[in-house]
Order: sequence, then C-alpha cells, then structure tokens
Amino acid sequence: KVTFSTTTDADGATAGIQGGAIVASGTGATVGTPVVGTASVSARAGSLGVDTGVVTIDDSAAHSVKTVTIDSYATGSTVGGTTATTNLETLNLLNATGAATLVVADTAATLALNVENIGSSETDEDSGVVTSTVAAVTLTAAPTTLNVTTTGDNYFDLVAAATKTLNVAGTGLLDISGLALAAVETVKVSGTAGLTLNGGESATLKSVDTTAT
Repeated sequence: KVTFSTTTDADGATAGIQGGAIVASGTGATVGTPVVGTASVSARAGSLGVDTGVVTIDDSAAHSVKTVTIDSYATGSTVGGTTATTNLETLNLLNATGAATLVVADTAATLALNVENIGSSETDEDSGVVTSTVAAVTLTAAPTTLNVTTTGDNYFDLVAAATKTLNVAGTGLLDISGLALAAVETVKVSGTAGLTLNGGESATLKSVDTTAT
C-alpha cells in the first residue's frame, strides 16, 4: 500500500491527491478510489524516542561478556541493568559527555577500569577560578579489587561500595574526590598517575602505597 501526501493541489486547496486529475482509459486498467492524504508535518530534531548518547549493554544468559568498551556516552547509560555482567573483567570508558552517568550492575571480583577523557576541569586564567565537570560511575555489586588506569586527567564520582583494594596507574590525575569509597582498605598508586580521594575513606583505610610513583 502506498499513501501519497501533499500540502495542497489545484483543486480546492485540499491536502491529498484529488480524483478529478485521474482519468481511466483503455482496457485492463482499473483506477481505484483516490484517498485524501495527510497534510505534511515538519520533523522535529531528536523526537524519535531515542536518548542521544545513552548506551545500554546487557549480558547473555550465559554471562559471557568479559570486556566492555564505551567510547562517547551520556547520562543514563547502563551496563548489565537487565542481565548482569557478572564476569566482566575489563571496562574501558572514553569521552563521556559532560557530567555523564554510568551504572554497572555487577562485575567480576577483580575489575580493570581504564578511563580517558571522563569529566574535565578548567582554570580561568584571569580569576584563577576552577570549573569542574564531574561525571559519575557506579559499580553496584562489585568488584572487591579495582585496578584503574588513567590516561590523562579524569574527574568523576566513583561509587564502589564493595571495593576494598584500589590500585591506580597511568599517566594523569584520577580525581574521585566527590564521594568516599565506603569500604576501601588498601590504596596503591604507581607510574606517573595521581590520585585525589574524598577523605572520608579514613574510617576504613589501612594502607597507602605510593612508592612506585
């Protein structure tokens, strides 16, 4: 079925295809009753029910996903929200859009989290005022050991209530000072990476090792 749609035609300024312009002749041809079309409607950008940049990733029933890479994502993104990624070993996050949020339902007991260009911080040259855009990553059920590699400077709130061991390596600053890691006991920083914590970790923190920096 094909439906034609026009704004108007010459016969009475009526939307649609008008019957007066169609003439049947000869044999073997049948002209159906013309159907009045619908007046045209202008499209609206971003009105297709799709949230731009939002990423949703779920595992299979076999829980076979071990590595996830997300390059460019926006607030509301999720990993394992419907079928949890309980065997997820590596999560690569790059180029979050502004203060993007990501919730990961579950991971393996040890997770390698590699981050690049997540959040930002700028200092005004004249006033010295620092303006930060802070993203958010929530690791809901795991891991107990979190190995973070930071490429460049990254700024995000990290919720990782199950994490007891935090290892940070890389080439830039990891600023997760917005929220305290509620259960962390051991922190190790290596390479040329820097780490800024909340300070609330002092209630559980037992050791900090920066000898490899």
